[in-house]
Formats: sequence, C-alpha cells, structure tokens
Amino acid sequence: METREHRAEDRAGQLAAGGRQADKPAMDKARQFLAEHLLDEGEGLKPGDKFYGSIGYGGANGALTGDIISLTFALEAMRDAGAGANDPAFAKAINFLQRTQNSSETNSESWAKNDGGFIYYPGNSEVKDTTDSYGSGTYAGMMSYLYANLKKTDPRVQGTLKWVRNNYTLDENPGIGQKTLYYYYMVFARALQTAGENAIVDSRGQRHNWREELANKLISLQNADGSWVNSNPAEMQNNKVLVTAFTMMAIEATLQ
Repeated sequence: METREHRAEDRAGQLAAGGRQADKPAMDKARQFLAEHLLDEGEGLKPGDKFYGSIGYGGANGALTGDIISLTFALEAMRDAGAGANDPAFAKAINFLQRTQNSSETNSESWAKNDGGFIYYPGNSEVKDTTDSYGSGTYAGMMSYLYANLKKTDPRVQGTLKWVRNNYTLDENPGIGQKTLYYYYMVFARALQTAGENAIVDSRGQRHNWREELANKLISLQNADGSWVNSNPAEMQNNKVLVTAFTMMAIEATLQ
C-alpha cells in the first residue's frame, strides 16, 4: 500500500539522485514532510511511548503506529534530501530505534535481550510470538542508526555488527526463514555497504567477502527469464517485479 509518506520518500530519493540545484526546494519540502510525520508530540505522544519517533503507513487505521522498515526508508530519504547531522528528527528516530533494539544496555524494556539485533517495533518481532531479533529487521536497524548520523564506532551500531557476526548467512532471513528473503538480501547489502564493511568475520572465525558471496548467491537464484521470485509469497514476494527490484538494489550495493 502506497501512502503519502512513501511517495515523499520516493520523491526525495529521486530528486537527490538527480543532483540538480533547481530541485532543492522540492527536496526541502519532502524532507520537512517526513520530519513532520514522525510520530511525536504533534500526535500527543511522549518520548517514552512505544511508537514515539517512528513512522508507519499512516491513514486512519495506522496513524499512531510505526515500524523499523518504514523508518529506514524515511531516514534515508531525509538524509538524501539534506537533513543536517543535528536535525531533531534524527534524535526522535534514535529514541525509537533504541527501544526496538535487543540491547539491555540502552533499552530499558523488560523484554530486551542483549544480542544487539532488532525487532519490528518495540515488543513485537517478525519471529512469531517472541521478541527475538531477526535478520532484515537488524540490518534495517543498522542502516537507520547510520542514516540518523550515529558513527559506526557507536556502541549501538557495534551491537548490530555483533549480531551480524553471530548470525551471518545468505541461506535464509535469520529468524524467519524464507519470508521476505529478497528484502533481506537488499538490506543486508545496503547496510554493510553503508557501514563500510568489506568483510565479515563470523562467530566461528570464518572471513566472508559478503559482496562476492551475495553476488554468487543471487546468480544461482535467477530465473531463466532474468527475474527473481521468492518461494514464500508473504509480503508480495511472489511478485517478480518487486523481488527483482530488491535484487537490483542488492546488486547495486555490492558494486559500491
């Protein structure tokens, strides 16, 4: 479902990619729109509330809910549209990110573990009936921290990298199997590229050139017609156009 928030994210990214000075006023409007639609005091929320600092699908049925996936796209668009390092929207987003990360050092929620990974939103994971960290949520969380101007050396970002080392795989979306596998490949690649990680040494001491390994994996999964599609249809991953687009974004990150 496309919403005004998603259209603003797409618009900001497209204009930023064009690099035209004449587009700056439109980019500023898109950035401001997204900042205003982060859930905060304007919606009657306080910093300790579950969805404070997040963004979601909007609309009458979800105006006061947000999630890690939607927030990642919004933060990337805001960064690309020129949001400054000290933009208040980033601080609000980090508030939400900390409460979505399984890090008992920075997350005071009783359910928080300390593996450094992420769930979908505070208290809710894609791993059914748990608050366990999972793959695509964690890579989205890593990207979100970096887009919100945290340094790679920050303990919260380092926590995500700890989870990556302990759960490195290209055979599944860790924690949820084949569900949203190609979105996982996309955020896996883009998060590691954004973090400047050229190799991952896993918990067994094995060194992985993730770019080479991911490229080989994707080549092995390509269909004869040039497309990709997931055997698990959840989240529209039986749609060749969507899944092939995710794959192209993953490949783009391997080349950067």
